[in-house]
Amino acid sequence: MKCEWTRTALREFDSTFKSFFEMSPNAAVDWRDSVGRMLEMIENHPQMGHLHRRASEGEFREVIVGRYRFIYRLAGDRMVMRRILHVRRDYDPMTIRDGYPRCPQGWPAFASPA
Repeated sequence: MKCEWTRTALREFDSTFKSFFEMSPNAAVDWRDSVGRMLEMIENHPQMGHLHRRASEGEFREVIVGRYRFIYRLAGDRMVMRRILHVRRDYDPMTIRDGYPRCPQGWPAFASPA
């Protein structure tokens, strides 16, 4: 199961990566690599994320990498990364919306591990 990204999730990933990069390029790369390992795990074991609710459109789950909450939804054979939020940020799960298809290889284009 490959991960698709909403535009919102891509924007949030980009913003977070750039913030890390401004502070420390090495920290940004380390964080990106941690996210990559997490993506591999949830692509192989999509049920591993904490289940928040079960809705008619599929499951709403989250995993945490460092201080960031990665919120995704399972829908059949698809996994859609919906949001990336700092763990201290309040959010309403009911406002998480679906978006657009993933970039090639399941990575945001600007963070490709290649």
